[in-house]
Amino acid sequence: VDSEVKEWLSRKKKVLVVVNTVDEAIRLYDKYKLHTQSIMCYHSRFIQLDRQEKEKEILRREGTGEAFLLIATQVVEVSLDIDFDVLFTENAPMDALIQRAGRVNRGRKKEGSKVIVFKHQPMVEELIYAREDFLTKTFDLLREKNGQKLTERELTELVDKVYENYNVEADDGYQRGLKAYAEIQKHLHFIKDNTGLQESYTRE
Repeated sequence: VDSEVKEWLSRKKKVLVVVNTVDEAIRLYDKYKLHTQSIMCYHSRFIQLDRQEKEKEILRREGTGEAFLLIATQVVEVSLDIDFDVLFTENAPMDALIQRAGRVNRGRKKEGSKVIVFKHQPMVEELIYAREDFLTKTFDLLREKNGQKLTERELTELVDKVYENYNVEADDGYQRGLKAYAEIQKHLHFIKDNTGLQESYTRE
């Protein structure tokens, strides 16, 4: 992956690298900033105000059409309307990968755009996604489709295969999330109304 990232940058392309942990994003940023000055790191530890400033700068750089390397975590899946030439992403559940892939060739006008999925770190299974089978199924299914151009219908079918026989309401993580959400709403009402509480906008 390392040589491919550098190769795409040498071709003056916009490269997006998405990993599953903030620590890994920071590690890669420290590594690649030695190779290019056109680089940014974007993750969930920034408070909302800082993230907004970073988003403005990302959009400005992305819009120049010059070579640019963005290293990010899952926050990039839904927060930015960007259009990169290539995506290198750590394996994640299929639906998350589809969101990440949506940040590449959005206008469907670019030739040669790619999405390259590399194996996830073992600790990700426990720390973030909790269920190893989601990650394993996703990676195995994508390996079978390696090199193919997938339609939206085919991607939907892959998501169904990853989550078949899964009851989300019985998941401990889902139940904990519901309780945490209820607690936040009880104390802060609607978070978005509390614009003065920067800490309420962090991932925590």
